[in-house]
Parts: sequence; structure tokens; C-alpha cells
Amino acid sequence: MKNGFLFLGIAILLLGTSVFIMLKQKPRPLFTFVERIEGSTNDAEWLNAKAAIQQLLVVIKKNPQNLKAKQKLANLYINEGRASGNHAYYDAAAMQLIDDILDEEENNFDALCAQATILLSQHHFNEAEAVGLNLVKQNPHSAYALGVLVDAYVELGKYEKAIAAADKMTALRPDIRSYARIAYLREIIGDYQGAIESMEMAVNAGIRGLEQTEWCRYNLGKLYEHTGKLTLAKNCYELCLLYRNNYAYGNAGLGSIAHIEGNLQTAVTYYKRAKASVNDFSFSEAMYQIYKSSGQTNFANAELMEAEKLLGANDLNENETHGHYADKELAELYTTANQYDKALTHAMLEYNRRPDNAEVNRTLAWVYFHKNQYKLADELMQVALKPGTQNPETLLQAAAIKMKLNFKTEASQYIQRAYSVSKICSVNATEILKHIPAQMHLTINSVPK
Repeated sequence: MKNGFLFLGIAILLLGTSVFIMLKQKPRPLFTFVERIEGSTNDAEWLNAKAAIQQLLVVIKKNPQNLKAKQKLANLYINEGRASGNHAYYDAAAMQLIDDILDEEENNFDALCAQATILLSQHHFNEAEAVGLNLVKQNPHSAYALGVLVDAYVELGKYEKAIAAADKMTALRPDIRSYARIAYLREIIGDYQGAIESMEMAVNAGIRGLEQTEWCRYNLGKLYEHTGKLTLAKNCYELCLLYRNNYAYGNAGLGSIAHIEGNLQTAVTYYKRAKASVNDFSFSEAMYQIYKSSGQTNFANAELMEAEKLLGANDLNENETHGHYADKELAELYTTANQYDKALTHAMLEYNRRPDNAEVNRTLAWVYFHKNQYKLADELMQVALKPGTQNPETLLQAAAIKMKLNFKTEASQYIQRAYSVSKICSVNATEILKHIPAQMHLTINSVPK
């Protein structure tokens, strides 16, 4: 009788264990797609992607162990996050699928590539570097893996390593992705002409109308804009719109040109079109500046709040809701809004993550400038300038800091370098010039209007 109870107890225990395992292994609900906002709902590319997503969701629901289908769906979600600007949702959707794959196959190369892409999108650059090194170890001849390392190294301020990885990537696969990375690196080290040539190669290597091609064309426009070639920049943005209907960044580019030229209402119109198709905080930030400069305080505050929301400003310091580190962007936004304590908090968070990145040092330097800590600002700005940047805005910020320290000769040299790159300054540069005595920059060039 005792044996009977013993066997019954074992059977119940085994049944309970089986139920627990079944519950534990029950697939998590899948993220589905989110309809795009009005500006791009009729896009044929989106309709095709949506159909593919729906088909894969059916396949995975029938067979949750179909790892190939999960990989395809993850890749579609990554692309949709980029195209729609809805990174918070689609990064989480893709990462869930990738985690499922890596739970089964921890060294799955394609899944690790997708994981690295998501980590880069979320600005988790240290983690992305680790995954990239693993990928290159698995396949030293993978251009994609090397591209992951280029991006991670750049964002971590490891510029020499980034250049070496980019050279290998280009040798393996000279295409739109490698050319675009070379262009960005050349811009960082101050070679604007080389950056423009490389970005032109990237555009020419792509297919007209595809998002990645028009993104490169938009960035080519920004290079022209930074060097004062506004007509060429405008041509790029108009071509973006010609080849990709209502492309958000094409509209944003034209909005930027209109803002520089003082056509504020036209600029607002373009930025509204951009916002109608993609959720990007930079569009709201630009509109905040326009409304602020024109005295439309209520509209300006609304745009500031929207930019904060898109950047996850109300989340914890680590931006956990979004899974996305956006502290550098928040620091710059709050500096523009004259909220320097908030700017410092976020700038320090970003600096502690990646203290060697030039742009992070520049951002923190400019916050300290506004906090009247000029010596510390100067030290940080020298780190920002170390790679060789010729960005006019950065050079003018360096000049403003030197003026506060009474190093007028060095300040004058920075101003001369800025104007040698671009005689048409950006809206931000115009604001920076307000911190430099007029007689200094008037002797070099006229004050931007």
C-alpha cells in the first residue's frame, strides 16, 4: 500500500513538473505590426512589408520553433523601425524574436547580426562592440560584422580601430554601406571633400528610392549644408522626394534650408510634412527653435514636450521604457531650451558611458560653457577637436570658450577655420556667435542673418 502511495506521489510530481515545463516553454505573444502614420500608409514598400509580416506571423503561430521564420520577421521589424521611426516598438519586437533564436542556437550568426543592429539602434554601443567582436571571430570575412564594429568603434571614440575596420569592410564589399561609413569617418577627421566624395559613391551604389539610398542622399545634402553649399544641399533633398515619395528626411532637409534662409513659415511647412510620416524627435526640436525665435511660446513649448516624449525623457535615467539611451540628444535639447541643470544630468550620463567620443565631449563642453565652468569646458572641447573635426559649429563653440578664458588669438583662429569651411553658417552657428564679441567675427566675415 505504501508503495502504491509512493508511485502515486511520484506520478503527481512528474505531472506537476511536466505542467511547469510546458508553462515555462509556452511561447510569448508575438508583437504584430503597427500601422504607419498617415503620411506613408499608401507606400507600396510598406504594403509589401506588411503582407510579408502577416504571412510570417501565421507561420510562427503554427510552428513557434521555426527559427528561420523568426529571423526573417526580426529583420522586417528592424527595417520597419528604421523606415517608420517607431524604434521603441520594433526594436523590442525584433529583440524578442532574436532572443528566442539565441536561446536555441547561441552562436547563430544571422541572429547575432540582428542583435548587434538592434543594440546599435538603441545606443548600447559597448554591448554592440562585444557582439561585433564575436561575429568577426566567427567570420573574419563578413563585411556586415565589420560594419557593426565600425559603428560601435566610432560611437565609443575608438577612431583608429574604426578606420581599420572600415578599410577591411570596403576591401571585402565596396558598396553603399561601406562607402557611407567611410564618408562619416572622413567627416569626423575633418576631410569634408573626401566625405562628400565617399557619400556620392554610396548614393551611386544604391538603388534609387530605397530607404537606405535616400538616407545616404540626405546625408550628402547635410555635408553640402555644413560646407555652405546650400544649392547643392537643396538639390539632394529635392531628389530624395523625387525618388521616394514624401520622404521625411527630404522634407526635413528642405525645412533646414528654409530655416537658414529665414523663411520660417516655409520651414514649418516642411517639418510638418516630415512629422506626418516619421516620428523623429529632431523634427520637433527644429520646430521648437523656429517657434521660439519667432516668439510663439505656446507652439514652442508643445514641440519641446513632444521632442522630450520621443526621447523618453520621462523614463528612468537609463531610458528603460524605450530600451534606448538618448541622453546625448536630451542634453543637446535641454541646452537649446536653456535648461542647463537637466542638460548636465543627461550629458554626464552619456559621458560616463562613452568618455572618448568626440561628440559626447563637445556636448558636455557646451553645457559647462553655459554653467560658466569655462576651464572644464575647454578641456572637454580639446578632446572633441582631437580627431581633426572641421565642423563650423564645433569650431565656433571652441572659439566662444576660448574668448571666456581670454585666449583671443586662439579664438580668432577657430573662427577663421570655421569660416574657411562655410561662409554660410547654420542656425545653431548663429546662436553660438552671440557669445563672441561682434568685432571679432565681423573682421573675418559678415554675421549670418
